[in-house]
Amino acid sequence: MILSKNSNSVQQVSRPINKDFSYEEYPFYWIARAINLYTEQMKKILNKSKITVTGWRIGLALRQHKVLSISELSEICSFNSSRVTKTVYAMQERNLLRVKQSTSDGRVSEVSITPEGNALIGQLIQNTRRTVDLALDGLTDSELLGVHKVMAKVCDNLVHR
Repeated sequence: MILSKNSNSVQQVSRPINKDFSYEEYPFYWIARAINLYTEQMKKILNKSKITVTGWRIGLALRQHKVLSISELSEICSFNSSRVTKTVYAMQERNLLRVKQSTSDGRVSEVSITPEGNALIGQLIQNTRRTVDLALDGLTDSELLGVHKVMAKVCDNLVHR
């Protein structure tokens, strides 16, 4: 980061409205850059199995939660409902996911992962391990926990205000 050469506070240089703004001190620059670099690396691996990043996130969410609605998947995976719906039905055609109508609310589609989908996501976890390991290389548990806390606070600020 550039802050060491600048006598202004981080709060000043990290806000575009300030005259001393520096994109290197702008947290959203680093967030976007990290996501883009990670996504490009993941696409190279996932494309070999004909799984999109959207499908990857859906698969990971369903491995953890077993059954989720389209709207829950959209929120967890950070994609709009139409993108999630399109991906879910494409994955269902490949027998990776199962979609059924909720018994408690017929307007809701519930999505679960099939054994084939679970096996594929399990294999992809192994295939993407190196990318994840490289991305997190050198971070201590404390630093990683700090990243989680900071990002959760940023998201909470944006969602609840």
